Amino acid sequence: MSDMEEETLDLASEQGTSTRNTHEMSNADLFSLLKTYMDTRLSGIETSFTDTTHTLEKKRCGLFGHWASDCKKKTPRLDLELPEELRKDFSAHTDTLQKIFSTGFWKNDTQVKHTELKILFRKMKNSVIDSKARNTTVKYAYIFKRFVVWSEKYTEIKSVLPANEIYVSLYLQYLMQSAKHYSTIEAACYAIKWAHSLAGFEDPCASDIVKCIVEASKRKLNRPIQKKNR
Repeated sequence: MSDMEEETLDLASEQGTSTRNTHEMSNADLFSLLKTYMDTRLSGIETSFTDTTHTLEKKRCGLFGHWASDCKKKTPRLDLELPEELRKDFSAHTDTLQKIFSTGFWKNDTQVKHTELKILFRKMKNSVIDSKARNTTVKYAYIFKRFVVWSEKYTEIKSVLPANEIYVSLYLQYLMQSAKHYSTIEAACYAIKWAHSLAGFEDPCASDIVKCIVEASKRKLNRPIQKKNR
């Protein structure tokens, strides 16, 4: 074989090798791009799943102490036969009363079988509502609802009925930071006590710590209430 032929073969061999190397790098780049794309997509799906789970955890179901993400119970219907004049007063607090009459003592409604006893059981709810003056009950329902709304900001608070005395204490301490008069703290304590009494639970406000906070508010916020000029 002549020198010219050997040079021609060597050149062809180098060109073939160069061509193969070019294709191999192109495939590697394509694989790298595909891998980056899939990693990004999977990361986005994981983030979306985490956000959705967190959102579900922040939503309560209709029962105290349960989260919508893991509670399969349905919210019981409020079965109150309130007179027409009372329905207007409690229309804004139906949700609060529903929660109170779905737990504690009122879970015993499943034990009542006879029709006449069921009627008496429903009327008994009206009787316990009438244990306080109408204006007082409306006021307590509103104040207790504020405690419920505050507690929903913290996932560690699993129940507000019954409520743990430590979270009741923290709530009263929270109110003291912005209250103008101790009556705000005192009213919150009375409302929480009222809700627990209606549900048949032990009063968390009977705690010595809670009592101390109420007394402290009286010393710290014992200023005359200034009435607005009309």
